[in-house]
Amino acid sequence: MAGVHRLLWAAVAVGGLFVVAGAAALLGDRDTTAPQPEFSAAGECITATEQMRREHPHLLAERMHQSVREGKRDAEQSMHGCVDCHATPPEEQEAGADPMQFCSSCHDYTGVQIGCFNCHADGSNPDNYGSSPDN
Repeated sequence: MAGVHRLLWAAVAVGGLFVVAGAAALLGDRDTTAPQPEFSAAGECITATEQMRREHPHLLAERMHQSVREGKRDAEQSMHGCVDCHATPPEEQEAGADPMQFCSSCHDYTGVQIGCFNCHADGSNPDNYGSSPDN
């Protein structure tokens, strides 16, 4: 019986090596460095960079709730402000660049879909976002 267990463990170990080797082959020489996108506008974000990287989904959801559900609108914290700083400049968009490269570089890296513009617009045209100018 002990021989069967040893054989079973050996098979599991060899199988595990194949899984690890396969994963390494799939990843190859991929650069696993997280993107560090730069924004186009001068100035600082409304929140510290590291905090925004970690918490922006929650901050945006909270802001959306306050705006949509409670009717609280703050021009300094509007989605227009985010798009004005972080959207790809129009001249680069005309050359074929992704309008939301700032967002999509990290979202593509992490495999997370961008859902910010699902309700009102696609984000490529800041003038077309939302139902009111102070969204």
